[in-house]
Amino acid sequence: MNSLTQCLAFSILAGSLANAPLGARETDAEPLTVTIQDVGALPAGDIFVTAIGPRGQVVGSARATGKERSHAFLFADGRMQDLSASEQGEITAYAVNGAGAAVGGAASGSHSYAALFANGSVTRVRDLGGGYSFATGINDAGQIVGVSRTRDGSQHGFLQQNGEARDLGTIGGNSSVARAINALGQVVGWSTTRRTETHHAFLWQGGKFTDLGTLGDGDSNAAGLNRAGDAVGSSA
Repeated sequence: MNSLTQCLAFSILAGSLANAPLGARETDAEPLTVTIQDVGALPAGDIFVTAIGPRGQVVGSARATGKERSHAFLFADGRMQDLSASEQGEITAYAVNGAGAAVGGAASGSHSYAALFANGSVTRVRDLGGGYSFATGINDAGQIVGVSRTRDGSQHGFLQQNGEARDLGTIGGNSSVARAINALGQVVGWSTTRRTETHHAFLWQGGKFTDLGTLGDGDSNAAGLNRAGDAVGSSA
């Protein structure tokens, strides 16, 4: 972000240490070509990019100079689009699919709800009924994942499909968050565990959890996955 608070989108075109074999040194990597494109702002002010879609679309939130609230935006085909001009409160787009449908959240006061931005309108995503939710992922089939407060006050990951929300539950603890979903309907995120209440990364598929464990004795979190089901995240 520069002094004009405009955001630069970076596109990696070829080669990196990330796809080099394990144990490779930085000097072993192929040359890296990077292009930078200014995605602008709405129409000027602060901008925060959260995700890039499979067709190069960029989403996030932007706050115009002199305005109090942020707007969700979609940048595609060289054009910045305000996704939430008619909505009240703080609005953020957090993920986008190949068709340009984005998801995120809208917050006003103590209330927050998951939102779908598609076809020029904003739709409230069905959640678990606890008065707070936020959508974190959407695939090309329109399946949406996120986190929602339940009616008993717990915080659980959820999956919305066909207009209905499914509570994904946990891997034994009290809380979970769904972070991303791929084309196969596989979901990753984190959940507290039964014994220690630490956070463990998980993979959820077809109603079943797989605890992905940690690299040590601390927490872990899965933040994304590809079509093959390979997940990435962090671990302590």
